[in-house]
Amino acid sequence: MKSVKKRIAYALIFALCISGLTRYPMMQAKVKAKKITLNCKKKTLYVGAKFKLKVKKVKPKKASKKVTWKSSNKKILTVSKSGVVKAKKAGRATVVVCSKVNKRVKAKCIFTVVKKGNSIPKQTPAPNKYITPRPKATLTPLPTPTVTPSSEPSTQPTTEPTKNPEQDEMCTVQFVDCDGTLLLQTKVKKGDSATPPEPPKRVGYLFSGWDKDYGNVMEDMTIKALYEKDNAVALIVDDAVVKNGEKDVFLPVYVNQNPGILGMTFSVLFDDNSLELVDALNGDAVSDVLTFTKANILKNNCRFTWDGQEMDDKDVKDGQVLILKFKLKDNIEPGEYNINIYYNEGDIVNRDLQPINFELRSGKITVS
Repeated sequence: MKSVKKRIAYALIFALCISGLTRYPMMQAKVKAKKITLNCKKKTLYVGAKFKLKVKKVKPKKASKKVTWKSSNKKILTVSKSGVVKAKKAGRATVVVCSKVNKRVKAKCIFTVVKKGNSIPKQTPAPNKYITPRPKATLTPLPTPTVTPSSEPSTQPTTEPTKNPEQDEMCTVQFVDCDGTLLLQTKVKKGDSATPPEPPKRVGYLFSGWDKDYGNVMEDMTIKALYEKDNAVALIVDDAVVKNGEKDVFLPVYVNQNPGILGMTFSVLFDDNSLELVDALNGDAVSDVLTFTKANILKNNCRFTWDGQEMDDKDVKDGQVLILKFKLKDNIEPGEYNINIYYNEGDIVNRDLQPINFELRSGKITVS
């Protein structure tokens, strides 16, 4: 009888064990978290302070709360395996929390670390969804008062200052050559001075000034260039103004007060880094009586020669003795490039084969 009871007891115990394993399996899988909420989203700490970050809740509720902690900048703050944050250096860093069961689910808290002595801004508490907010009061705008104009004139100054009619008045100033050619037209504020252009060279004449004063312009005006007779025995290189992009420039060399040149040699100097001398032509002032010999290689400091046999008075005249053709190089910069000539003593002689002394005047190419 006892053996039968024992067998029944063993059978009941076995049945209970099987039933328990069926209802509560030991290898039941853990529930994955879908959302993590921390006890703080933003926090400001002093350097050296600590703060405990906690997992406030997870969704679903049965999900595992096991997480990993990581600092975005360990130089500013560190975080332990249990969520203790320690501020080390002033700056901003983020602590990222990741679910161990579902690594795609994350949460973060942004920390601002300040030095001791600086004030920490007050943390704005999160709104409590269980507290019903009070309705905001509606403000009724007050009616705009009507101002009755006074019969007496107002003594208050106006907001806009009274403009002086002459304050912004502009005058047109024209600078012209002696033949009426416009050299410059500019606008000048009334009462100011105008800036004149550089007068052009005129063979046989020297610029002596302008016919009107432009120091205190009060009205529109035209100002003409004045010249006087040039009595100097001179070789003159002309000027030229070109725009950057133009390639060829022709620059004449003139003789003024020609004493009767029967033989002549001079050299031309220029900046060969920016200019290229591509040709040289004989001028009409000497082409009828002098044979022109061009330099074999047209480069900086090249020499040109004129030779003659005899000359009458009718053959002596002023004008061009040489025409230089320059080409602007691609790398040329805007600015002024001087063209000079020089000769050695005895290089220029007259009909009596006597040396002649010339005044030399350089020219320039202005690249705008």
